[in-house]
Amino acid sequence: MPQGGRPPHLAKIWALAERGDAGEQAAARNRAEALVKPHGYTVADVPDLLLTKEYLDDEPQPSAGGFTFYDMSNPAHQRAYAKAEEKKRAAWRMANRAKMDEVLARYGSEEAVFAHTAEEKAYDAVIKHFSPSLRVRAALATVKTWPGIIPNAIGEVAAPSYLRLLASVRANSSAGPR
Repeated sequence: MPQGGRPPHLAKIWALAERGDAGEQAAARNRAEALVKPHGYTVADVPDLLLTKEYLDDEPQPSAGGFTFYDMSNPAHQRAYAKAEEKKRAAWRMANRAKMDEVLARYGSEEAVFAHTAEEKAYDAVIKHFSPSLRVRAALATVKTWPGIIPNAIGEVAAPSYLRLLASVRANSSAGPR
């Protein structure tokens, strides 16, 4: 977005919206709305946008430490964050393309990769009806602590490496888990 992060001539258009006659005010408000709406703002946001220099810049600037902080109330920062995350996913997919191709060749399709296995279906069926009492949970917790996340559970049972790869592919797929 040009001119310090604001649409061109927004200040002049807004001045007409505030001080012009009735017809000019309505036309200026409509024009201001047309300028800011594509960036996720409304007419009510215009006064704040005029006070905030470069608020709508597409790319947030990295801090001195090299970290980029995103203001998630700023639609431009939301778009930049989404772009950065997509770049990370694309880099991961490129780095792991051979592994992904191997998994796809083994399963035949992306849908088959995300389909529940017979073992997963059996676990779901058992867990669906399993509701241990507090006493049972306390007893089980003293025997072995519960893993916090699925990859930890897979690691604890020393599953074959393809299960770890499958979990990794599922976690980093562009389509996301199903």
